[in-house]
Amino acid sequence: MTAARMLSIVQPVALAALVVVMSFTGFMVMDEKVEEREQLKQKEMPLYATSPGHAVFGEYVGAHWCPPCMDSAGPSLVNLKNSNGEDFTFVSFFESESGGWPSDGPIYRTDHVMASSSGYPTFAFADAQSGSCYKVGSSGTNYYDADYEVGGCMGSEISEYAMELSTVLNSAGDEVTITVAVTYLGSSPLSPLPLPSPLPERAPISPICMGATPRYL
Repeated sequence: MTAARMLSIVQPVALAALVVVMSFTGFMVMDEKVEEREQLKQKEMPLYATSPGHAVFGEYVGAHWCPPCMDSAGPSLVNLKNSNGEDFTFVSFFESESGGWPSDGPIYRTDHVMASSSGYPTFAFADAQSGSCYKVGSSGTNYYDADYEVGGCMGSEISEYAMELSTVLNSAGDEVTITVAVTYLGSSPLSPLPLPSPLPERAPISPICMGATPRYL
């Protein structure tokens, strides 16, 4: 076979092989780009707590200089309130950077909540002073969900009560008269009913976490 004849055969074969290799290389590059695009689409979805089916109440004490308060406790409470606003209520006693501690007299709930605490943040479900519903410290952004989902140390029979609240403002003396009427609708024997009654008066000067300004005393 002459050199010219061999060259005429080799050139098309080499060209075909080159095309196949380039196509395969291009496919690999495109595949890598597709994988990169798919990875960029991944987004961590927020976790939402499941309601226990009845109201849950808690009190929170934190401060602006406390990293776990700002990074964990505050966001955890805000997430829980946003996802379960009908069943979860909390009052925040928070030391702001510009306003210091809010005045909570004459009930002094801050001292009451912190009576058994060793530091900040401190959160008490249902006026708890110990146990799983008395939380000192915090981590993550859903820290209180597990205790809330199992009832927050509040019984389901709370739904057997009906409550009416009325207020009368005396503008001359800057006084507010609050009347609370509670009616028991269940069939169990009657027992004393404790009624914590903190009254949030204004929005906080500084948020308990970025972008969140729940009401506090």
